[in-house]
Amino acid sequence: MNDDSTDSRWFTGATHGDISVDFTALEEATLASILAYARDPVNQDNELMHCVDSAGTRVIDTSTGQRQAVLTDTMRSAAKTEPVRFWHNHPSQDSLSHLDWTMAATSDLVEVLALNESASIFVGRMLQWRDEFALLLRQFPMIAGHLHFQMSSFAKAAGMDLANEIAFSRRTGHVLNLAMSHCNVVHYAYRLSKADATIMQVAEKLGVVARGLNFAVGEINRVLIDPSR
Repeated sequence: MNDDSTDSRWFTGATHGDISVDFTALEEATLASILAYARDPVNQDNELMHCVDSAGTRVIDTSTGQRQAVLTDTMRSAAKTEPVRFWHNHPSQDSLSHLDWTMAATSDLVEVLALNESASIFVGRMLQWRDEFALLLRQFPMIAGHLHFQMSSFAKAAGMDLANEIAFSRRTGHVLNLAMSHCNVVHYAYRLSKADATIMQVAEKLGVVARGLNFAVGEINRVLIDPSR
């Protein structure tokens, strides 16, 4: 799997992790459509996915599904022949999941974007493939569960108030994906809404993010360095 493609307008790849590419008119409309879908109570627990070309000028196909939007044959076919982006909402309100990374791992022509109801954007793409990544992706949900418990403990120990602790509990995936990037497994970028940025700042000031990140990096390296464990 290649690290990059000169023919692709990826949102991932910047060293600081921020999304530095301006959205096209079609991309803005696509994000607005997905956000409106996510915020409609009728669609609770449902996902809407748009497959967008790398130029941001064409929606290749769309799909919906309960908790997970499915890839259509048209989407799969496009991903084999051209750079594409799979954009969807996340009912969990968190960042990219192990299912998203598994989808991204199928091709170096794929970038995945998740949007939550707060309008935060999380984007990912796999780096050069290594065999041990397969085990890491399988263990991703387990690591996320351990990290969630640890960060809750860190937040309580730091004296974070309950409202912020509950809000921060939905950032497990974001912290884990930051760790995945730090361990050179993925390209990861994001653009946090004001509300999500505020809770991250609270957690950072209390040292909770740093402790969570250190824990996640350790768990990831445990798999990468010694896959037999």
